[in-house]
Amino acid sequence: MLSILTVLCASTVEAQMITVSNNLLLDAGKVPNLGIEMTTGNRTTVGINGFYGRQPMLTDGGHLWGIRPEWKYYLSGRPLHGLYVGVGGMAVVYDLKIKRKYYDGNAIGGGMLLGYVLNLSKRVNIDFHSGFGFLTYKQKEYFEGDNYDDYTVDGKVVANAKGSWLLPVDFGITLSYIIR
Repeated sequence: MLSILTVLCASTVEAQMITVSNNLLLDAGKVPNLGIEMTTGNRTTVGINGFYGRQPMLTDGGHLWGIRPEWKYYLSGRPLHGLYVGVGGMAVVYDLKIKRKYYDGNAIGGGMLLGYVLNLSKRVNIDFHSGFGFLTYKQKEYFEGDNYDDYTVDGKVVANAKGSWLLPVDFGITLSYIIR
């Protein structure tokens, strides 16, 4: 997936536009984020978003961080405008406490994106988007007060929970600024 995005980035395009963005819904959930997106053709863009949150909303503590690369194809015929479809990936590392349960692990996945970019001015856009995909995780999962040292193999603490889910992998309202 990442190699495909790299090849798409390497293509030469005249008058490339570059944007910086911020997902306002992640900010509302106490997960600051920053993204960069670049046009790679007359109808396509490629981007990467990074996020990090200490004690995100709906948790009782912990942190998470991750990256989300994505490729978008604009149906309007011009990038950064109108309806688009795309593909994206996600990699997340987390250590969270929710109620009396701890989740310490990582997840990776990818999926399809659908969105609409509304141009507010010559340089400012707002992007309404959602995505659905496949996510697989591996984590240490235990309750407060558990003796987690019992989950060891050859003296090394290992994950005791893993699995895969088909679920929403992206949802947001992103404010973008075209810097070039």
